[in-house]
Amino acid sequence: YYIRHSLLNALSLRSHSYYFDRLYTTNKTLLKNFYALSCYYLKRLHSICIRFIQIYSYKYIRSKSLFLFRTIRSALRMLIKKAFIFNKRSIKLINQCKYVFFISCIRLVKQHRHLFQNDIIAKRFSHMARKLKYLNKTQKYEIKKTIGFKQLKM
Repeated sequence: YYIRHSLLNALSLRSHSYYFDRLYTTNKTLLKNFYALSCYYLKRLHSICIRFIQIYSYKYIRSKSLFLFRTIRSALRMLIKKAFIFNKRSIKLINQCKYVFFISCIRLVKQHRHLFQNDIIAKRFSHMARKLKYLNKTQKYEIKKTIGFKQLKM
C-alpha cells in the first residue's frame, strides 16, 4: 500500500513539470507528455521490483503480481485525471493516451516476465485490453501482436 502511494506521489510530482493545460498544448504534445510520464513511472516501478528481488526473492515478487497490476492501473487513473483536468470532452484523446500507456506497460512486463506470474499476465492484459475502447484495426492488431496471445478477444 505504501509503495503504491510513494510511486503515485513521485509520478504526481514529476507531472508538474509537464504542460497538460489545453490552452498551451496541442493533442500531439499532450500525447508526448503522457508517454514521457508513462515511461518514467514504469522505470520507477521496475527499479522498485528489482530492489525487492535483491531483498526478498523472485518467488516473493511473483506472489505480488496482482499488486503490480493494480499499481499500474492506479497510475493510469492518476495520469488520466491529471491530463484531462482542463478538457474532459476529448474521449478520443483519452483513449489514445490509454493506448500509449497500455502498450508501454505490455513492453515492460514482457521484458521482465520473470517478475510476474504467467497466468496473471494473460488474464490482466486481456482485461486491460477490453477496457480500451474505440481502437482502430491497426491498434487492435498491434496490441494482439505485442501481447502475443492468440486467444485475446476484444
